[in-house]
Formats: sequence, C-alpha cells, structure tokens
Amino acid sequence: MRDWRTPESKALGDLVPFHMMDIDQPNCKAKHGNTTWDVVVSYNAFEHFSKPRVALENMLSLVSPGGVLYINFNCLFNSARGLHFYNIVPVPFCQFLFNIDDLVRYARENNITYYDAAGHLNGWSLSQYRDLFRSHDEEGVRLIFLKEIYNPHDGSDIYQEFPQYFPMPEEEYFTRGIQVMFERLALPRILEQTAQGTAMTSENAIPSTLYL
Repeated sequence: MRDWRTPESKALGDLVPFHMMDIDQPNCKAKHGNTTWDVVVSYNAFEHFSKPRVALENMLSLVSPGGVLYINFNCLFNSARGLHFYNIVPVPFCQFLFNIDDLVRYARENNITYYDAAGHLNGWSLSQYRDLFRSHDEEGVRLIFLKEIYNPHDGSDIYQEFPQYFPMPEEEYFTRGIQVMFERLALPRILEQTAQGTAMTSENAIPSTLYL
C-alpha cells in the first residue's frame, strides 16, 4: 500500500483500520487513549513532518512494551530528488539550482501534474536525522539499526559542475534515504539491560501493526 488516500487503500475497509493522528503535534497520544501497537510503521512520511522530534517521541509512545517502530523514508531534502518535484523538472538538485516558486509556476502554466510536497517538507539534513535517531537509544528504548541509503551517482555531474551550491559534506547530498528501527523494551528486559549493559532482540510474535 503506497498511499492510504487512494481508492484502492480505502476500499480495504475493515481489513485495515485507519487512525487519523497529528503525529508531529504534542499530546498526540492523549487524544487516542492508551492504545498501543506491537509494530508501528512509518513509510515515506518522516521527511514531511514539521516537527520530527515530536513525531518520533509520539511514535515511540504508541509502541507496546516488547514492540518495534520501523521508519523508512526518502528522499532527504538535500539529496538529488529531495524537492519531490519528480514530474516538473528532471534535473537533480533542482532545489538548489532554481527558484522553487518558478518551478511551481512553470508546472501550473504547462498543466503538469505534480505532487505538492515541497510545501510540506521539513528540510532536515542527514546530520539532524542522525542526531535525532541516535539520541533516542536510551533506557527503555533500543536502537536496533540505523541504515542510510547512499547513491553516489544520481546528480554527481551537477555536484561536480556547480560546487558553489554544495557547501556541506558530500554525504549530505548523496544519502537518499534512511531506514531505522527501535524496540521498546519490556520491564524485565529493561532490568536485564541495566544489569548486563546489553539488550536482547525479542523473539516473540508481533500481531498488531499501526501504519503512519
């Protein structure tokens, strides 16, 4: 399921219940009671949250003890396709080479269909996401993995021809996406982690899932 707003997704009806949440707003969980899920999944959404730190904390609060949170998203704003203007201009790094308002005007004047994502991007850098995810590897929560999707080819010619537009480290521009997984530890395992300084991966089945 790529988008819950499509007719195909909505047609699933009772098979896949949808929960509307302002996940990047404070007190999100308070509006939905004490319900938690064994698996919480966020797919291709994190780069759009206006308050990523609040969103992550809310997501973790929705995970049951012993459950996991899985986040997968791209494209990062500074990457070659970071503006999400796939149908407007095929030029990589167009967010740095052109005025965004001009790109939108061009699309409208030429009846080009585009997803209006640019107005809903948080603009976070790779280093900001790294700091956020690593800072939540703490008591009660374990960072299982943090994987960065690196593509050194997309836009490399633009990067080399116009170095004045790329002042940050190279990895900021060629890391396309991020996959990260957290585990919320159950109380006995928190005590075990405290005693041993390590945490074990849960082997229990995970029956309930929340997609964000």
